[in-house]
Amino acid sequence: MIMLQIKQATPEDQVIWRRMTLDLWPEEEASDMDDLFLDIINDPLKTTLMAWARSEAVGLVYLSSRQDHVEGALTYPIGYIEGIYVVPSLRRSAVGQSLVVQAEIWCQKMGYHQLASDVEIGNDASQNFHGKMGFEEINRVICYCKKLK
Repeated sequence: MIMLQIKQATPEDQVIWRRMTLDLWPEEEASDMDDLFLDIINDPLKTTLMAWARSEAVGLVYLSSRQDHVEGALTYPIGYIEGIYVVPSLRRSAVGQSLVVQAEIWCQKMGYHQLASDVEIGNDASQNFHGKMGFEEINRVICYCKKLK
Protein backbone atom coordinates (compact mmCIF):
# COMPACT_ATOMS: atom_id res chain seq x y z
CA MET A 1 0.00 0.00 0.00
CA ILE A 2 1.22 3.48 -0.89
CA MET A 3 1.60 5.98 1.95
CA LEU A 4 0.03 9.19 0.72
CA GLN A 5 -0.07 12.70 2.02
CA ILE A 6 -2.76 14.89 0.50
CA LYS A 7 -2.45 18.61 0.95
CA GLN A 8 -3.66 21.82 -0.62
CA ALA A 9 -1.46 23.15 -3.41
CA THR A 10 0.77 26.11 -2.59
CA PRO A 11 2.49 28.58 -4.92
CA GLU A 12 5.62 26.41 -4.71
CA ASP A 13 3.71 23.58 -6.45
CA GLN A 14 3.06 25.53 -9.66
CA VAL A 15 5.64 23.79 -11.89
CA ILE A 16 4.54 20.31 -10.79
CA TRP A 17 0.86 21.29 -11.10
CA ARG A 18 1.48 22.60 -14.63
CA ARG A 19 3.16 19.36 -15.68
CA MET A 20 0.31 17.22 -14.36
CA THR A 21 -2.46 19.39 -15.79
CA LEU A 22 -0.79 19.45 -19.21
CA ASP A 23 -0.78 15.64 -19.06
CA LEU A 24 -4.48 15.80 -18.20
CA TRP A 25 -5.35 18.48 -20.78
CA PRO A 26 -2.64 18.25 -23.49
CA GLU A 27 -4.52 20.65 -25.77
CA GLU A 28 -3.92 23.52 -23.32
CA GLU A 29 -1.00 25.94 -23.32
CA ALA A 30 1.45 26.06 -20.42
CA SER A 31 0.83 29.78 -19.94
CA ASP A 32 -2.92 29.14 -19.66
CA MET A 33 -2.27 26.52 -16.99
CA ASP A 34 -0.08 28.98 -15.10
CA ASP A 35 -2.87 31.57 -15.21
CA LEU A 36 -5.39 28.98 -14.03
CA PHE A 37 -3.11 27.91 -11.17
CA LEU A 38 -2.80 31.50 -9.94
CA ASP A 39 -6.58 31.90 -10.19
CA ILE A 40 -7.11 28.77 -8.10
CA ILE A 41 -4.53 29.76 -5.48
CA ASN A 42 -6.15 33.19 -5.07
CA ASP A 43 -9.82 32.13 -5.09
CA PRO A 44 -11.27 30.80 -1.81
CA LEU A 45 -14.01 29.00 -3.78
CA LYS A 46 -11.45 26.87 -5.64
CA THR A 47 -8.68 24.56 -4.57
CA THR A 48 -6.27 21.95 -5.81
CA LEU A 49 -5.48 19.06 -3.53
CA MET A 50 -2.27 17.23 -4.38
CA ALA A 51 -1.30 13.68 -3.48
CA TRP A 52 2.30 13.06 -2.49
CA ALA A 53 4.09 9.73 -2.08
CA ARG A 54 7.28 10.37 -0.18
CA SER A 55 8.39 13.65 -1.78
CA GLU A 56 6.92 13.01 -5.24
CA ALA A 57 3.63 14.49 -6.47
CA VAL A 58 1.53 11.61 -7.77
CA GLY A 59 -1.89 13.16 -8.35
CA LEU A 60 -4.21 16.09 -8.00
CA VAL A 61 -7.85 17.02 -7.88
CA TYR A 62 -8.91 20.52 -8.94
CA LEU A 63 -12.15 21.62 -7.26
CA SER A 64 -14.42 24.59 -7.66
CA SER A 65 -17.65 25.90 -6.29
CA ARG A 66 -20.38 26.15 -8.90
CA GLN A 67 -23.30 28.48 -8.43
CA ASP A 68 -24.95 27.86 -11.79
CA HIS A 69 -26.62 24.93 -13.51
CA VAL A 70 -25.08 21.54 -12.71
CA GLU A 71 -26.86 18.42 -13.94
CA GLY A 72 -28.29 16.55 -10.95
CA ALA A 73 -27.66 19.29 -8.38
CA LEU A 74 -30.28 19.56 -5.66
CA THR A 75 -28.78 22.60 -3.93
CA TYR A 76 -26.31 25.37 -4.72
CA PRO A 77 -23.51 26.10 -4.41
CA ILE A 78 -22.14 22.67 -5.25
CA GLY A 79 -18.61 21.32 -5.19
CA TYR A 80 -17.31 20.36 -8.63
CA ILE A 81 -14.37 18.24 -9.73
CA GLU A 82 -12.96 20.24 -12.62
CA GLY A 83 -10.15 17.75 -13.12
CA ILE A 84 -8.56 14.76 -11.46
CA TYR A 85 -5.19 13.29 -12.41
CA VAL A 86 -3.04 10.41 -11.21
CA VAL A 87 0.37 9.61 -12.65
CA PRO A 88 0.00 6.65 -15.03
CA SER A 89 2.15 4.27 -12.96
CA LEU A 90 -0.18 4.63 -9.94
CA ARG A 91 -3.59 4.51 -11.57
CA ARG A 92 -5.87 1.91 -9.97
CA SER A 93 -3.81 2.08 -6.77
CA ALA A 94 -6.22 4.09 -4.56
CA VAL A 95 -4.56 7.48 -5.22
CA GLY A 96 -7.63 8.68 -7.13
CA GLN A 97 -9.94 7.31 -4.46
CA SER A 98 -7.97 9.13 -1.75
CA LEU A 99 -8.20 12.37 -3.72
CA VAL A 100 -11.99 12.03 -4.07
CA VAL A 101 -12.36 11.34 -0.35
CA GLN A 102 -10.40 14.51 0.42
CA ALA A 103 -12.46 16.41 -2.17
CA GLU A 104 -15.60 15.32 -0.31
CA ILE A 105 -14.13 16.58 2.96
CA TRP A 106 -13.29 19.95 1.35
CA CYS A 107 -16.87 20.21 0.07
CA GLN A 108 -18.32 19.39 3.48
CA LYS A 109 -16.11 22.04 5.11
CA MET A 110 -17.42 24.52 2.53
CA GLY A 111 -20.98 23.61 3.55
CA TYR A 112 -21.86 21.83 0.30
CA HIS A 113 -24.22 18.87 0.20
CA GLN A 114 -23.13 17.40 -3.13
CA LEU A 115 -20.03 16.87 -5.26
CA ALA A 116 -20.40 16.72 -9.05
CA SER A 117 -18.11 16.02 -11.97
CA ASP A 118 -18.20 15.37 -15.69
CA VAL A 119 -16.49 12.95 -18.03
CA GLU A 120 -16.00 12.94 -21.79
CA ILE A 121 -18.30 10.39 -23.45
CA GLY A 122 -15.41 8.28 -24.79
CA ASN A 123 -13.41 8.21 -21.54
CA ASP A 124 -14.47 4.78 -20.29
CA ALA A 125 -11.74 4.57 -17.64
CA SER A 126 -12.89 7.82 -16.03
CA GLN A 127 -16.54 6.79 -16.27
CA ASN A 128 -15.75 3.53 -14.48
CA PHE A 129 -13.73 5.38 -11.84
CA HIS A 130 -16.57 7.80 -11.13
CA GLY A 131 -19.03 4.92 -10.81
CA LYS A 132 -16.74 3.16 -8.32
CA MET A 133 -16.47 6.39 -6.33
CA GLY A 134 -20.26 6.49 -5.90
CA PHE A 135 -21.11 9.11 -8.51
CA GLU A 136 -24.44 8.57 -10.22
CA GLU A 137 -24.62 9.16 -13.96
CA ILE A 138 -27.17 11.90 -14.55
CA ASN A 139 -27.12 12.63 -18.26
CA ARG A 140 -25.21 12.23 -21.52
CA VAL A 141 -24.96 15.14 -23.89
CA ILE A 142 -23.12 16.20 -27.01
CA CYS A 143 -22.67 19.96 -27.27
CA TYR A 144 -22.60 21.97 -30.48
CA CYS A 145 -21.60 25.49 -31.38
CA LYS A 146 -21.83 27.40 -34.65
CA LYS A 147 -19.95 30.56 -35.57
CA LEU A 148 -22.18 33.31 -36.86
CA LYS A 149 -21.26 35.54 -39.77
